[in-house]
Amino acid sequence: MFDFYVNGQLSFYGTGGGGFSQNDRADFLMGLPDELYQAPAAPSNIRTHNIGWFFQDEWKVRRNFRLTLGIRYEYSSPKLDLQGRTFTAVLGQKSSVFTNAPTGLLFPGDAAAPSGANYPDRNDWAPRLGFAWDPKGDGKMSIRGGFGIFYDILKAEDNFQFNGQPPFFRSADLFFDPLSKNPAGEINFMTQPFVATGRRREPPIRSPPGRPRKTWRFRPSAERASTSSIRTSVRRTFISTTSACSGNWRGIRWSRSTTSAAIRTS
Repeated sequence: MFDFYVNGQLSFYGTGGGGFSQNDRADFLMGLPDELYQAPAAPSNIRTHNIGWFFQDEWKVRRNFRLTLGIRYEYSSPKLDLQGRTFTAVLGQKSSVFTNAPTGLLFPGDAAAPSGANYPDRNDWAPRLGFAWDPKGDGKMSIRGGFGIFYDILKAEDNFQFNGQPPFFRSADLFFDPLSKNPAGEINFMTQPFVATGRRREPPIRSPPGRPRKTWRFRPSAERASTSSIRTSVRRTFISTTSACSGNWRGIRWSRSTTSAAIRTS
């Protein structure tokens, strides 16, 4: 999805803090970018699985009252990168897997860190309750209702927090000085950006183990959404049909019928 970052992205700030003509279009035509960001080629190898089962039955408690009860259980395993390229924030803890990592940043293999994106949640029970009631038992009115708890899985957003992050990969983020600092200098921001900033070129490849170069911002928490739902409805027949007849008498055919209608509120 973000492969265009691998080739590098040039930013022209213009009036938003640019260091050149204050016109982003003019800076683009003159080859004067304010920033170059180049992301690593960082594939993911994420795995997860979901299982669930349910039981539901209906009981006719009385002639005019029916009850539906059910229970569902779900389990979604935490997203797991098969090469362990995830991290977790735990305040005050020091990683023994990447010893140069900042305090509070742990990785798979550390005692206080999960093996995947988050710790598993095995308590996702989802009850169901429903009923149907005919108050007078005459089939003209029904009152229905239901309640249930429902769960959702984590979105792919948690994958993006890990993809391409140190210490598993490295990236480049270069900022170019205004021309006023060196008016006679060569304008090579776009042709030789690392030379222009005095930085050693580091291709976007995996960093060596145990040597994270920098830490990026990320979201350290993961939550699984759940919702509950309640629904009721009332149905009432206010005009009913009682009979319909037809026949013949001395060669004359006659018929009689009535109509019916119902209203439903919910």
